[in-house]
Amino acid sequence: MKNKRGQLAKSTVVGITALVITLIITFVVITQITGANLLTANSEESNATTRMVNNLTGGVDQISRNIPTFFTIIAAVLILGFVLLLWRQFQGSGLASGGSL
Repeated sequence: MKNKRGQLAKSTVVGITALVITLIITFVVITQITGANLLTANSEESNATTRMVNNLTGGVDQISRNIPTFFTIIAAVLILGFVLLLWRQFQGSGLASGGSL
């Protein structure tokens, strides 16, 4: 049990960091491909490229609107876990038992 402390927070931070890095790399690659006009040989490829960029941008915008909700849920779970851990430590300490001197 002691080896697993902080594993949820660490996994959350690593996951968010990986998501941000992946998005940055994806944006750079798409910008390079569309900026070099490699896919715009004629109008069909140009339209497909424009739609691809618009879909990606729309998806990132939708996810970024939900990030505060995700952080609120994660914070609530962490606070609840911390309170439960404190409660368990309190009960195990023997301070909860009413004894006389």
